[in-house]
Amino acid sequence: MSETFDPRVPFRSASGRKQGLSRREMTGKRFRRVHRDCYVSAEHDLDFETRALAALEMVPGAYGLSHQSAVTWCGGIAPDTPDIHLAVPHRLRCELPGIRVHRYRTAPLLWTRRGVRVTAPAQTFTDLGATTDLVDLVVAGDSLVRRTSVTPSELAAFARQAHSNGVGRARQASEFVRADVDSAQESRSRMLIVLAGLPEPTVNLRFYTAEGALLRRMDMGYKAIKVAVEYDGRQHIERKANWGADIGRREYFEGLGWRFIILIASDIWTIPGRTVRRVHDILGERGAKLGPVHDDWRLHFPDRGGFDVESA
Repeated sequence: MSETFDPRVPFRSASGRKQGLSRREMTGKRFRRVHRDCYVSAEHDLDFETRALAALEMVPGAYGLSHQSAVTWCGGIAPDTPDIHLAVPHRLRCELPGIRVHRYRTAPLLWTRRGVRVTAPAQTFTDLGATTDLVDLVVAGDSLVRRTSVTPSELAAFARQAHSNGVGRARQASEFVRADVDSAQESRSRMLIVLAGLPEPTVNLRFYTAEGALLRRMDMGYKAIKVAVEYDGRQHIERKANWGADIGRREYFEGLGWRFIILIASDIWTIPGRTVRRVHDILGERGAKLGPVHDDWRLHFPDRGGFDVESA
């Protein structure tokens, strides 16, 4: 076999035959079928990367990965999908299970990431506007900014000049995308606050020593009134060293007069109404100028706790 042949990378039977593999070998125990006439080593999992490479192998005319698959390939966070999404020329037809094609009349803006063609982050973000709700689109945008070199202003500029389906939602979401956001839940926590009409917290607050060394950081907060908002996921507690550091950091800031609002999963997914009221009341106690609570958050964060914000 050629030294460049790697059976862990999906291949077509024609390529296998060039390496001296018989059809019986390719359909035997050494390999597994990803698609009809597409194989990979049986020792290799059919993970996202393998399925993405197999899809590109099966659709050689594709421009590259797109939509959710482009986000995931770049290390970002996209809405769940069972399919691999590909950008293809308008005339190309493909009906293969597990592969969803998106047709473009003109070639989309492309990047090469880890040796694979993908739609560029700004293109991907705008394309997702047709199928993704506002909050999930902001999550995707925050994560693309975090994991690639694209900036929030570049996402917004691309969306402004685009004319594709869903561009209105992409333009709206681009106004909320921020840099230096660490997780999807931080994005969602921020969006719950903003969609309720409350002041937007500054993300990734950093505090430095007189010499310029980083002293402490917060997920997000309101520096002028010393209120921090942090999302505490289970993974933080499972990592005891980080958990201890978080506690020490909070105690340090509490000694300086800071108030911490700690959010967990149920605060976002089960009782968002209580969370809105909680943040509203604490900001009010600290002297923030507040208007009436908006209902926009209800479209994206269904309240399962039976709590009426207005009655609190």
